[in-house]
Amino acid sequence: MGFDLIAKKPSSEQYSDYRFNVWGWRLPWNYICHFAHDELLKNKKPVIIDESICKGGGYNDGTTVSSEQAKKIAEIIFKHDKDGTLDELEDSNRNDRLEANKINKELEKKMDKLKQEVEKETGKSGLAPINYPKKFRVKYDELSNQRDWRSYYGFNKESMLSFAEFMKQSGGFEIW
Repeated sequence: MGFDLIAKKPSSEQYSDYRFNVWGWRLPWNYICHFAHDELLKNKKPVIIDESICKGGGYNDGTTVSSEQAKKIAEIIFKHDKDGTLDELEDSNRNDRLEANKINKELEKKMDKLKQEVEKETGKSGLAPINYPKKFRVKYDELSNQRDWRSYYGFNKESMLSFAEFMKQSGGFEIW
């Protein structure tokens, strides 16, 4: 599962599509919406993409980014490469993921301990959490809700530059 970006009028076959897995799409798309919409709006400048495109980009429903919009977004990405913004974002993401991984490792230890408690009380091994007795299921859900999802989402400078080149050459694209 992921996000497939289908070029409308690619300059060559090489730029006919671009793919992100589900974990690799969110941060790049949030970055685009931030710099192509939110920051411009805050600074009272014309936005490149409107709120409906930002929202639509979070779904596989064919939201369209025009050729002009795609080229302007690519310009922002290339500018951010030159001024160091992409490096800063990549470093920040790396640090966030390391912190989140530490939190999640501790959480996994607690979940393993809970699993052992369930096995001891029920005499059954390998129960899926959905089948835990209620008091254990409640505890499992509490632990599960503490998961730090930042560990799953990456932001990679080279991927952003490749994506920018796709946008520049795509003739616009649809998000599926």
